Amino acid sequence: MPLIPLDEPAAALAALVRGRAPLPGVEERRPHTGAAAPVTDGAPLETVLEGRRSVREFTAEPVSAATLLAVLDRAAQAQRDQWPVHRYGDPGLRLLLAVRSAEGLGRGLFTSAPDGTLRALGVPHWLDQLADDYAAAPVFVLVCGSPSRVGPGAAGGLLVRVGSLGYAIWLAARTHGLECSVFGAGHYLVRQEACRLQPGARHVFTVALGHPARLPEAG
Repeated sequence: MPLIPLDEPAAALAALVRGRAPLPGVEERRPHTGAAAPVTDGAPLETVLEGRRSVREFTAEPVSAATLLAVLDRAAQAQRDQWPVHRYGDPGLRLLLAVRSAEGLGRGLFTSAPDGTLRALGVPHWLDQLADDYAAAPVFVLVCGSPSRVGPGAAGGLLVRVGSLGYAIWLAARTHGLECSVFGAGHYLVRQEACRLQPGARHVFTVALGHPARLPEAG
């Protein structure tokens, strides 16, 4: 279930995800990922917000690596703008990308490398189980955080921050023609992997994204 009301993150993050200036093409900022072409600046904000619906059925069409990088870029910038580290501290948020089908990427688990590319972490045995437990999407963005880095009194704030990042990913994905489902619950197998990669980390939020099999009706 969502960690915070649906309309609150949309209102708070809309201007941040849209950005105050057009973002450059992905290939201008990133090393070549294998995707055919850089993505555009995306759909207008009004279209993104008006059509926002949770989608549980996706096509088999792969998502391009360039689009994934653009989505993560926009969401990360929104998080930096809304929660500046010098003011709110660093809770050790980390995004893992579980890829079942993506143009320019193989199947497996990825994380962001220091040079801005995606670093492969291998193919976990639980990759396809995410499709059974969440939705049959080609890509899952797994938001992880470290409660131990914020202390017991700040755990609630960490959840709000994680939820905001998850919804920023959702809005950013919609600007590039993708649809999503968000899940405010961790997966025990992902949690084990997150803790192995970064002691103390926990998986706390999931965004399933891809091309929709059919658009849900508004209402």
